[in-house]
Amino acid sequence: MKLISIDPPSQGVVTGITYHDVMGRGVIHPVRQIQNNTSVTFSDANGRDRNCRSDADGRYVILLPPGKYKVRTKHSPYDGATPDVKEFYNLGMIEVREGATRIEDLILSTLHVD
Repeated sequence: MKLISIDPPSQGVVTGITYHDVMGRGVIHPVRQIQNNTSVTFSDANGRDRNCRSDADGRYVILLPPGKYKVRTKHSPYDGATPDVKEFYNLGMIEVREGATRIEDLILSTLHVD
C-alpha cells in the first residue's frame, strides 16, 4: 500500500469582536457595548459567501482561503425574529493571508430594515 500525502488548502484566520456603535460615530464607545449573536459574512471576489456567528461575548472566528473579502453583518436581537432585524452592510474590505491570523473588530451602526 502506498501512502499519498495531500496538503490541506492554505487558509488564514479572521477573528474579532462585534461591537455596537453606541454613539453613532463609527468608533467604539468607552463602555464597549458588545454585539452578540451577529452573523458575519465574508464575500470573495467571485461572490462566494462564507459565514460565521459571534458568540455570547461578541467573539467570532473563521478560517478563510487567502484573498480579499467584503465584510457584512446581520444581527437580530431575538432568535427567529424577522420584523426587527437589524442589518449592517459594507463594513469594508479585508485581506486574508495564508497562515496568518487577522484580528478585525467590527464596529456596527444600527440600521432598521422594514
